[in-house]
Amino acid sequence: LVGCGSGNGANPAASQSSGSNTSATPGSNNTNNATAPGGGTAPSSNGQQPSAPGEVLYVSSHYCTLGNSACADGNSSDGVFAYTIDTSTGNLQALPASPYNTGSFALALAVTPSRHFLYVANATSVASGTNTAVGVNNVVTFSVDPNTGALQRLPGATTINSPITMSIDPKGRFLYIAAYNEKTGLSELDAFSIDSTTGALTPLPGFPV
Repeated sequence: LVGCGSGNGANPAASQSSGSNTSATPGSNNTNNATAPGGGTAPSSNGQQPSAPGEVLYVSSHYCTLGNSACADGNSSDGVFAYTIDTSTGNLQALPASPYNTGSFALALAVTPSRHFLYVANATSVASGTNTAVGVNNVVTFSVDPNTGALQRLPGATTINSPITMSIDPKGRFLYIAAYNEKTGLSELDAFSIDSTTGALTPLPGFPV
């Protein structure tokens, strides 16, 4: 999955392609968005405006899961790649600490409208050449540096069923995750409230549905 985000004031919305998902949008928070520190939105193919200086693109990659023979030895997860965007040329420059490890198969991401927090949905994957599932199904939280867009993983993780995609409401109060319940064989929707100060997630009553 690939996604974009900024240190403040924009949202994510993603389009999936070959193990990655991308997103760019002001005022919306979906799995496929791009936004930038200082405001503005990243360029996209769906009529969005050009990004502002200092914009950061976030990409959640799930290509190099442990056991994938196409990846380097010991590379258990690509995690989240972060790039600053040159708004004149479109060129990308990786942030010094990129990629940021998520601890598993990074499938989807979403950024709060405040640009304070970035969430990544991790999933399991079958190791290359085997029938063995590796990884873990959960959501991990990163704080976003408002000046540089750099990420800092916060302690803990929220366990969920196999995630498919995720989105945050326009006011940044709730996180929704579409998932697949392997026990029932049915799709479901999980929902969490977001603590605006800490980024902590709390399950909403009545979910999953």
